[in-house]
Amino acid sequence: MSTEIAGFDKLLNLIDKVKELPERVQKKVLKGAAMDVARQVRKIARKNAPEKSGILKAHIVAVPSRSKDKGVIRVAVLVRRSKNITKKFKDALKAGKKIRTNKAQTKTDGYYAYFVERGTKYQEAQNFLQNALNAVEPKMHEIAEKHIDEFLRKNGWL
Repeated sequence: MSTEIAGFDKLLNLIDKVKELPERVQKKVLKGAAMDVARQVRKIARKNAPEKSGILKAHIVAVPSRSKDKGVIRVAVLVRRSKNITKKFKDALKAGKKIRTNKAQTKTDGYYAYFVERGTKYQEAQNFLQNALNAVEPKMHEIAEKHIDEFLRKNGWL
């Protein structure tokens, strides 16, 4: 029994050429291809995200992700929480003082992304991240092909 998938011929040929390269270069090429796909998802997610203050859009990022499995390359599109707090705020936390925050401090991250994405009891889900992934999924192999092809041509391996 054999299975044939249409549309992946060029990608499979490029992957065969990538396998001939040194291991470090293989990892770099494939990680770059995965990041290109993630950036495309991020771009669409930012476009579809609700814009009340713009904070949610600004905190949607595409990042490489570590894997314990050897040879597995992972990337993620996520809403990053801001880690930057002022020195005064940090010192007050250490001293155990009661802290009063102003509006600027409370609006520093997109902590509410989960509620927007999944919805709440009172608010319907808006699914901006899932819709972005669904939009990019059919053309993932084309984006990866383009990146691998450009990388191989740029470095003289094609």
